[in-house]
Amino acid sequence: MSNVKTDKYITEKNGAFEVRVTSEIKGIHFERRKRGIKDKPSARYIANQFLAERDQFRRDVNSGQVSWKTAIVEWAAYAKSKQLSESTIDSARLTLEKQTASWMNRPVKSITNEEVEALIHKAYQDDKVETKKGLLKHIRNVFRRQIQLGKVKFNPCSGINLGPAPQKEMKAMTRNEIETLLEKAKDTNHEWYPVWRVTYELGLRAGEAYGLKWTDINFDSGFVTVQRSFSTRTKKFKAPKNNKFRTVPLNQSLKEYLLALKQTSLEKEFVFERNTTWDHGEQAKVLSEFQKSIGIQQTNFHSLRASFITHLLLAGVPLLKVKEMVGHRRTETTERYMRMVAADTIGATDALSIKNDDEDDDEDQEEES
Repeated sequence: MSNVKTDKYITEKNGAFEVRVTSEIKGIHFERRKRGIKDKPSARYIANQFLAERDQFRRDVNSGQVSWKTAIVEWAAYAKSKQLSESTIDSARLTLEKQTASWMNRPVKSITNEEVEALIHKAYQDDKVETKKGLLKHIRNVFRRQIQLGKVKFNPCSGINLGPAPQKEMKAMTRNEIETLLEKAKDTNHEWYPVWRVTYELGLRAGEAYGLKWTDINFDSGFVTVQRSFSTRTKKFKAPKNNKFRTVPLNQSLKEYLLALKQTSLEKEFVFERNTTWDHGEQAKVLSEFQKSIGIQQTNFHSLRASFITHLLLAGVPLLKVKEMVGHRRTETTERYMRMVAADTIGATDALSIKNDDEDDDEDQEEES
């Protein structure tokens, strides 16, 4: 294909190239896009690939014989129309293209239940159940869209049971451990002290903390709006988990701290400084190493958020209020943190202990002697 034909699909910005091919074929939207291409020849090669895929897509649609590759395109277009985030769609599409590569030119109708299950187990022979379930969900969604379009009658993912996914172990620090962590970090002027403190006191996820902007903080109303999260995998910002914006109240101490911090960040958009460790998603390693150095339990970065939840529950804040503040979609998710509350209550009933008979006898004997 001539460069003239491919170049119209290529744009250049800030020294990098982007390829974007879109078409409307019998009311079905086809779109393929790739950014960050280093040079023009590579961009032309990718454009040719996309155009070949578009031509195959057109042939499939016109013939009524839908290939698996076309089915993925149709699902992606549908997901976009339902306002699913671009990063989520791209992630699912890339997973499908990699793990179901052998199906690409096959008619959708020819793929069987046995083949779906076998492919999943072959793709992830040693991985955890939740990884396999993720691929099954993507495949199921593609077939579900084909059923909606009336192109297939049966979803071959039906009846496949990969077993229950084990619940991830969640760790929370006790209130004393949090205080020790922050006190030691502040005393040593640790660069992560601002991140750890604000993440804990607002109950943020790591990506939400990374994406926090000064414009999200309303010092007059005393609320912080959590409205974006950063993905270390795609290197893009997206809506928070469950696409749920939320507001979290500022306590007075945190409000004063953030006001002081803002004075040193007047020209900056984001609340926290960027560093390569955070950019590469290694924030848990930094926290764990510091915890070890000061002699408290080692946890992951999420433990700051888990501690926020458990400490609120310990303080008597109603479960539903906690659920809304942390952005859980289901109450059951918040309830899972209830079992971690026990770690912070050890010793709380010591003052209520009743002496045993043998303890009384020992004391009597001591007095008599």
